[in-house]
Amino acid sequence: MSHRPATGTGRQTLADRLPTFLFPRLSPIALTGVFLAIFLIGFLIFPVLQVIHVAFQNPATGALTLQNFGDFFATALFRESFVNSFYVSAMSVVVATVIALPLAYITTRFNFGGSALIQSLGFIPLIMPPFVGAVAMQLIFGRNGTINLLLRQHLGFTIPFMEGLNGVTLVQSIHYFPFILINLSASLRNIDRSMEEAAQNLGAHGLRLFRRVVFPL
Repeated sequence: MSHRPATGTGRQTLADRLPTFLFPRLSPIALTGVFLAIFLIGFLIFPVLQVIHVAFQNPATGALTLQNFGDFFATALFRESFVNSFYVSAMSVVVATVIALPLAYITTRFNFGGSALIQSLGFIPLIMPPFVGAVAMQLIFGRNGTINLLLRQHLGFTIPFMEGLNGVTLVQSIHYFPFILINLSASLRNIDRSMEEAAQNLGAHGLRLFRRVVFPL
């Protein structure tokens, strides 16, 4: 009579049921990492590589060529859209940094009751749909928005906040500045406060302290 070897509790994990030549005794954490890697390769890396390959491919013969880029930059509309895209992205980073930097510095370097509330409100654009944010910005900063109506009524002029590329830049900056806020807040909290205290003992205060010590760090 043959005896079947003992198997402990008799329950098998997903890693045990998978072919051993594909996943040789992986732990649950490693197995999760493998599935995440497969997911990212299939839905992120592979499509990007496919787009890059098609960009260098001749649509008629399938051979590799740079003619697609020549045709792109030979068209005035495409050149303008290319320049405008870089302009909007660069200016959005600048404006978003101008918004996020003071918020991050104030909420991490000063202790007051509303600091947690300010940071929580700063994360709202991350969960708010972009369309809702764009409509709200148009109602506040648009040609007939609240701000321009007040300026026209009391000062006799308006500011084109939402006109052309400026409007796109403003909406993008408001929507994406929380990403900069999160990273700046984490960086400021990780700075050794003894370095700031040493600089203050040597006479650095205010903007000079920020410019010479905090900003480089």
